[in-house]
Amino acid sequence: MTLGFRVPSHRSAEVVDLRPVTASGIGIMRKSEFIHLHALFVELRWYLGESGPVPVGAFTAYDEYNVGPTEIHRRKAQHHEAVSRLRSGVQRTIEVREQTVTEPPMSAPTANADSITH
Repeated sequence: MTLGFRVPSHRSAEVVDLRPVTASGIGIMRKSEFIHLHALFVELRWYLGESGPVPVGAFTAYDEYNVGPTEIHRRKAQHHEAVSRLRSGVQRTIEVREQTVTEPPMSAPTANADSITH
């Protein structure tokens, strides 16, 4: 599973890999770092909810997983999975918002003095 995050920019969106790996493919992040990353993604989720609409079901997979960042007794792999599910919801929310960005509405034509009848 690739842990990436689509970063909106004025250029094309870039994917940032958040999973440092060794040559064997095993992640080298410590459990405490995953817990911190988990907490940061929860804050990002909250911010997205406060700043605009969130697509229905974007975070359902995370909510159903029932592993929060304060549950430090959980295994590293469980926090990794929770971060991955949060990342998917954040990515979905950003993609939907980028698709719904529209041009500003055209202003109504203004009447000039010659077209106004009294």
